[in-house]
Amino acid sequence: MDVDLFAGIAVSDLERAEEWYNRFLGGTESFRPNDTERVWTVAEHRYLYVELQPEHAGHAMVTVEPETKLR
Repeated sequence: MDVDLFAGIAVSDLERAEEWYNRFLGGTESFRPNDTERVWTVAEHRYLYVELQPEHAGHAMVTVEPETKLR
């Protein structure tokens, strides 16, 4: 079964996290949905994002769902 993945990490310093993940993932973020989030596409239907949430820095959020197919 194919699944979609959206995994997020709370950070205390968005600029520093953005720089680190750009180096780690080998490229710049895919998009910026707002002023407090950065998103990278790591594979088709699979994303990693960081979100500025200093009070929760280091915690992670993960959404996994079956890939929907139109019939």
